[in-house]
Amino acid sequence: MKVVRLFNQYITIIYQLSNSFNMTNITFTKEDLGVLNKTFEILLSKSDDNEQPELLLDDKYRDNLQNLQNKLHAQINSSDGYRIEFDSMGEIKVPVNRYWAAQTQRSLHHFSIGNDRMPLEVIHALALVKKCAAIVNLSQKKNSDNRELISRDKADAIIKAADEVLSGALDEHFPLYVWQTGSGTQTNMNVNEVIANRAKQMSGTSIHPNDDVNMSQSSNDVFPTAMHIAAVLCIVGNNSNSDPLTPSHGSSGISHSNDNNDFNKNTENKTPLLHSISKLRNALNEKSNEFKDVMKVGRTHLQDAVPLTFGQEISGWVTQLDLCYKYIEQSLNELYDLAIGGTAVGTGLDTFATFGEETAYQISKETHLPFRSSTNKFASLASHDPIVHMSGSLKTLACALMKIANDIRWLASGPRCGIGEIRIPQKEPGSSIMPGKVNPTQCEAMTMVCCQVIGNDMTIGMAGSQGNFELNVFKPVIIFNLLHSIQILSDACNTFCNFCINDIEHSEKDNNKNPKGIEPNVDRMNELVTNSLMLVTALKAKIGYDKAAKISKKAYEDRITLRQATIDLGYLSGEEYDANVNPKDMISPKK
Repeated sequence: MKVVRLFNQYITIIYQLSNSFNMTNITFTKEDLGVLNKTFEILLSKSDDNEQPELLLDDKYRDNLQNLQNKLHAQINSSDGYRIEFDSMGEIKVPVNRYWAAQTQRSLHHFSIGNDRMPLEVIHALALVKKCAAIVNLSQKKNSDNRELISRDKADAIIKAADEVLSGALDEHFPLYVWQTGSGTQTNMNVNEVIANRAKQMSGTSIHPNDDVNMSQSSNDVFPTAMHIAAVLCIVGNNSNSDPLTPSHGSSGISHSNDNNDFNKNTENKTPLLHSISKLRNALNEKSNEFKDVMKVGRTHLQDAVPLTFGQEISGWVTQLDLCYKYIEQSLNELYDLAIGGTAVGTGLDTFATFGEETAYQISKETHLPFRSSTNKFASLASHDPIVHMSGSLKTLACALMKIANDIRWLASGPRCGIGEIRIPQKEPGSSIMPGKVNPTQCEAMTMVCCQVIGNDMTIGMAGSQGNFELNVFKPVIIFNLLHSIQILSDACNTFCNFCINDIEHSEKDNNKNPKGIEPNVDRMNELVTNSLMLVTALKAKIGYDKAAKISKKAYEDRITLRQATIDLGYLSGEEYDANVNPKDMISPKK
């Protein structure tokens, strides 16, 4: 028994040392570690030997010995830059400096496709779900013995680790590609593993990625929940006055206000889409008011039409953006429905009755947005119609922005041999061979973005149509394309506003003659209005359609003014023509 006591003390001391130093501050060669590991294998085998009772270990010390052996095993491998992790498929090598574990590593190996990584917005949304789930699980008691479903130590550690993910501090630990399992399971496990290992490191508590971090959840309900959260936050932002996705203190109410530009500091201060649309819309509205009295020719079918003001023309663009904003707001409603609580197929297996509602409520508290539990989890797992609907609204915005950008670059075409009715800021050289050439690059960038968004919508529509039975397995590509559309539309609206509609870099110094943004070339506009054949429309009520058409045709063929053609045809005198043809009288209904 003395041998047993001495041996137990020896194991205890080494185990405590291993916990204190984590075996990283003690210098061992790989050979040293191998010898020590082999010694432990012998000791463990002897402790199981009935013929050697003096070496039998009680459970506590045997567990200590086993844990120490596992640490030594990991240390041996870490000398080569990796550690050994295990899952149901067996063991696999994982880099020692990464918090992910076996399932993440398998996904990296099997799905190294392209360069498209899972968007961090999805990762952070998943971390928010894990945090809120831990809070809700902690509040739940086991029916059998009234114990907590998860211990407070474990829940607190998970919440703390999830907050680190939300802060962006662990972004480098989420390497997976979009092109993986269609349920997003591997990304869900990536988040589970990182949170588990980081929580274990901070707390010293054993935390399992499935049993603890993924408690009451399935990838099939967690991933679509994160899809909706990520999309809404990128569109609306976080309405809290506090930092985004951090513990909330009271409610600031629910609205789609866009006062908080840095809603997601862990995604490089990206601006919410609705804010960007509003910014561009308001800039155009200011231009519409500024140029409300500037006359210009209208055009239909790319041909001359009756006149209007430049302000009226711009007001059409403003209303287009107003409608797009409205459509996106309407599409948001169903994105607030969360699949959480449905687990594997929508039945809620392996969770408790109120988990979905309580977790959705907690998510709503954290974000200050009206997230709620979906009323039908089967639909939430098997289809993504709300995202398809939102993508359609984004495509509508793309169509509107395409029209606006095309109008501006056509009106600015020239500068001497095109329409040339407006001037836009000159921001960079436009040609590597033609000196002095400047192009409408902001318009070109915007129109390319619009084409991409329309293409993304096609992908989302196709992927959204592919739900089979209880699960749609195109989730990663759906959210990847939706977030891509949201981000590039938001960025394009911002740059288009800052460097085309306005010029935030404009300076009055050095006799700067560049425009401060869109500016009318008033002389050119007056010239084109005066020479427009469609002014003859003002005579239609006095002399009839047929005679007015003859005036227009004669003026065009003889290359003379409408006034001269009217006089030559003997329909009206010059004074009568002047009294009836005034462009300013043609821009609104008669009073």
